[in-house]
Amino acid sequence: MSSLRSALDELRGDDLLDTPPEQPAEELVELREAAEALEAEWIRRLNAFNARLGWAADASLSLSAWLRARCRMSGAAAADRSRLARALRKMPLTQRAYSDGDLTTAHVRALSAGAEAHPETFARDEEVLASGASTVSAGDTRKLVDYWRQNLDHAEALDHADQIHQRRRLSISRTWQGMVRIDGDLDPEAGEVVFTAIGSLVDESVKSGSPDDNRTPTQRRAVSGPTRRALVIRDKECRFDGCRRPAPWCDAHHIIHWADGGETTLDNLVLLCRSHHRMVHEGRFPSPKP
Repeated sequence: MSSLRSALDELRGDDLLDTPPEQPAEELVELREAAEALEAEWIRRLNAFNARLGWAADASLSLSAWLRARCRMSGAAAADRSRLARALRKMPLTQRAYSDGDLTTAHVRALSAGAEAHPETFARDEEVLASGASTVSAGDTRKLVDYWRQNLDHAEALDHADQIHQRRRLSISRTWQGMVRIDGDLDPEAGEVVFTAIGSLVDESVKSGSPDDNRTPTQRRAVSGPTRRALVIRDKECRFDGCRRPAPWCDAHHIIHWADGGETTLDNLVLLCRSHHRMVHEGRFPSPKP
């Protein structure tokens, strides 16, 4: 452990501002790999510690409780690592690939879901699953495990899909400020449709946008690109009397609110900074004219 701490002390002494531009990227990748290797070794030792009930010596009631108290972990993180340690006791090939750096913690977490659901069959197929996971991302590993589970128990997979389908919900409401709040949970298929539809609009906005369009992705999903650019060209800055805040700090304010039939056109829009936009909506000041 002393050599490990010495290595960390050496890294902390590096002057990060006096390095070639390409060096930090290479070091970040190497450090991430080292962090995953340390996590794998930590969980391997945690497994042995748990097998000997080492946490009981500290009067802890469980491994998770010990992790919360001694390792200052959150309840969710402690429960997650406890579950991984238990699962890896029955996943020797996965443990080996994890220790060798072929799998990350996220990969192992995805594989452990399959081991917990079908332990005997997973033991039979572990080599294939662990090998396949080592060539894809953690997200694709979850898909790999899901596909494997569907082939094992089609009825269970259908039941699970039906449960997700039944949990769908979507709520749309107006806030007191006149904005519209959307909240909900969609099944994977519907969610992909929404992601694709919104993503295509944002991509098109980015492709056709100008360097002066500094809107965030969330703003691009709401305010249209051409109208926003025309509004910026016309108003240049916040139109509230005496305010000179620049266009990137401003919202497009509807003079006649869209909820009252106001259109999203230049004749009904004016640039207002965020603070003055709120004041106008609160009725404290009249809306400036275009």
